[in-house]
Amino acid sequence: MAYKLNKYCLHCSLLVAFMLLLQVCNAQYDFTKTGNWLKEHLDELGGRAVLMIYKDGKVIYSAAENNLGRKQKMAGKMIARKTSQDPGFMLRDYDQHSKINIASCSKWLSAALVMTFVDDGSLHLNDTIGRF
Repeated sequence: MAYKLNKYCLHCSLLVAFMLLLQVCNAQYDFTKTGNWLKEHLDELGGRAVLMIYKDGKVIYSAAENNLGRKQKMAGKMIARKTSQDPGFMLRDYDQHSKINIASCSKWLSAALVMTFVDDGSLHLNDTIGRF
């Protein structure tokens, strides 16, 4: 009788351990606060925004909000006319597949990339272009 009881206890404890491990591996993130923040600050972000969060090379959260005002829509149409683009292109809703020119905004991205190489030790701040 004691042998069967020990066998059942072992099986139950292994099952519980497996379930706990599975729960940690498949834990879901709660991004409701992030989504609410994006909606609340959409006007400050220009009326359209895409937020993507990556972890370990995978997208774990993606949200797109679009709420252009009347003035923004008129400005988009005017810019499209001056640049000979389709007006629908300027007014299309953003999503995770949208390609938008970021122009001068790429400077901070380049600086962040350089600083990651500095952190890795593969680049030093006093290195010159001639070294490479």
